[in-house]
Amino acid sequence: MSSAQDIQSSEKTYEGFVGALKWVVPAIGLLVMFIVFLIA
Repeated sequence: MSSAQDIQSSEKTYEGFVGALKWVVPAIGLLVMFIVFLIA
């Protein structure tokens, strides 16, 4: 079985990933909208 330390480490990694995703997805959306605006 996984040790408690492995689980805590995994949770921190997951929280960091989700936190980054909250900023990256809107940023990519804005970038795509900007590019579409330039092309149109």
